[in-house]
Amino acid sequence: MYEYVIFFILLIIITIIKLLNHRYSPKICVLVTGFAPRGLRYTHETIQKRIVDKLKLKYNTVDVYHYSFISKKNLIDSDIKNSDRKSEDKLQINNTDVNLLKVKELITEYQEDVDKDIETHFVKKSCFTQLNPPLNCKRQLYQEYKTGQFPIQNYDACVFLWSDTYILRDINLQHIENVVHDNNLLYTTSYNEYGGIADKFYICSPRVMMLLSQRIFYTGLRCSQIFPKREFPEATLKWWVDYLNIKNKHTDMFYVRIRATMNTTFYEQLKNFLKMNPSYEKLFEYDKSVGSFKLKIK
Repeated sequence: MYEYVIFFILLIIITIIKLLNHRYSPKICVLVTGFAPRGLRYTHETIQKRIVDKLKLKYNTVDVYHYSFISKKNLIDSDIKNSDRKSEDKLQINNTDVNLLKVKELITEYQEDVDKDIETHFVKKSCFTQLNPPLNCKRQLYQEYKTGQFPIQNYDACVFLWSDTYILRDINLQHIENVVHDNNLLYTTSYNEYGGIADKFYICSPRVMMLLSQRIFYTGLRCSQIFPKREFPEATLKWWVDYLNIKNKHTDMFYVRIRATMNTTFYEQLKNFLKMNPSYEKLFEYDKSVGSFKLKIK
């Protein structure tokens, strides 16, 4: 008799705990942007496993939103003038790769259409260095802006990344909790800063994400401040974050970006990571022709 009573009480307690957890579980949105046909076929599994699935272990609501360029010609146009991406320029791609990642909402635009209007309607003047092709930088600002137009205000925290991001470390759930409780906090990586703030991975509140996505409209202001000098996009991001008094901290996320050629970025950082984590060496091989690591074909 007493055993049934105790069992019934425990059942009630467990039910109440589950209801409370469901009620107070923060809502998380994962925002993916970029030119998905370039590298998503190589990265989507790592994004799902190390970000989305990890978030779902703790949070009841984790929604993924994806904005991507596609190509009318099914080719990569890398703006090769002053570019380090000549090896992938005019490579054949598959636009249907945008569907590889499971998402709540997918929006695509033809890159050729965006290129016609982006400078007229958004970026009036470019002050980026010659090492960063102006057109590519403008595209990136536009893609970030479009990502901010998803209904991020319905969530408590945002994770922002590019579709060619090959994730090598699980997302830090404590940093998610921190931005849930501090809507003026921005987490970025400790590398890829180039004298500023790394601009390819964010953990932040919807408020901060919205502010970051608006910087496309203030590029002209920044250029007028530093003219005739130029700067890296990361330096412009630091100016914008400082201007808005957003708190910036480093997260321990580690990733590389995968080109359509399967070559990776951040050679030195990846080299050091592989030394510390030799079990990952099987994923990459050194490509002497370009002086970087290359993702091995499965």
